[in-house]
Amino acid sequence: MNKIKLSILIPSYNYKDGINKIIDCLLSIEEHYKEYIEIIIRDDSNKKIINMELINTLKIIFTNFSYIYNKKSLGGSNNWNKLISDARGDYLWLLHHDEFWEKEKN
Repeated sequence: MNKIKLSILIPSYNYKDGINKIIDCLLSIEEHYKEYIEIIIRDDSNKKIINMELINTLKIIFTNFSYIYNKKSLGGSNNWNKLISDARGDYLWLLHHDEFWEKEKN
């Protein structure tokens, strides 16, 4: 049985500040929900926008976290479609790299 209820899918393209705001929001998710959430970031940027130290930290905090850097650019819609095909959750949330929520309203 699939334990992952929600896949948060984040296509990224050359906007590090936006990804950092999203990561800040992700870190505010209550602990007991984290095992039911999958987070996938697919980075289509010119160079990786997340450093390995942060990636490794996120993998510890979220057991279902993955960061994929596309060595060859897929383009916006292909990157989104790849995220959707990678997802394992019952529900999908495609969150653009410049969208985030108000942490106070989790």
